[in-house]
Amino acid sequence: MKISKAEADRKGFHQFIHHDTLVWASRADRGQHRNRCLCYSCKAFHPGEENNCPHAEELFDLLTSSNAIHTAPVAECEDFEIELEEGDLV
Repeated sequence: MKISKAEADRKGFHQFIHHDTLVWASRADRGQHRNRCLCYSCKAFHPGEENNCPHAEELFDLLTSSNAIHTAPVAECEDFEIELEEGDLV
């Protein structure tokens, strides 16, 4: 069943173009992927490089195995190691 634009707005969802594809998202979640995904704060995360985290590579391969656009922020990881920036306290 398709949802009407008015009903989607009422429930807090909306559509937008992402990588040339029309996608749905929760208004509260849109633009929050980097803030909610552990990968962006991990020492092992080097997207596009040979030394990228194998878990991130596997997830990327899964999410891009079809022509659909999907995102999956990582909330838990057994190998997470925080990337400290200069001036961070330990």
